[in-house]
Amino acid sequence: MGYAFSFDDVSVVPTAGFSYSRTVADNVTIDAAPGGTLQFEDVENMVGFASVSVAKTYILPNETSALQPFVTATLYNDFASDPVVNYIAPSLAVTPTTTTNFGTYGEFSAGVNYRNILDAEDGGLREVSASIRGDLTFNKDLLGGRITANLRLQF
Repeated sequence: MGYAFSFDDVSVVPTAGFSYSRTVADNVTIDAAPGGTLQFEDVENMVGFASVSVAKTYILPNETSALQPFVTATLYNDFASDPVVNYIAPSLAVTPTTTTNFGTYGEFSAGVNYRNILDAEDGGLREVSASIRGDLTFNKDLLGGRITANLRLQF
């Protein structure tokens, strides 16, 4: 859920949301001595988030294309219980192990969108859209990043 506030060529978009997922995994048999089985209990993720994005639109001189650089800050929290994995020894003794979910973590993103509307005839290329963005995700136990690029051609 979000709403865009526009101020001339700058937009500010606060967003909030919630995501639920459930993962089920098969058991894993350990062949190496002493052997045994890993039994994964179902994992639930219940992630709430709030973010704010700020973007500025630049209309290019041809007046049919635009660049839109943006930055986004997001705060996430996983409200679900911690995941559990059971080790079942050959003697059938069960040893549960609990790991922690990601808890609360943040993400900073920055990138640029490009859009060009073309004057197509007879079903030709009508629009080109492209974007590139970088994301940095972090908390005291987590550090990750990614770069994403997209290209869309519309006929």
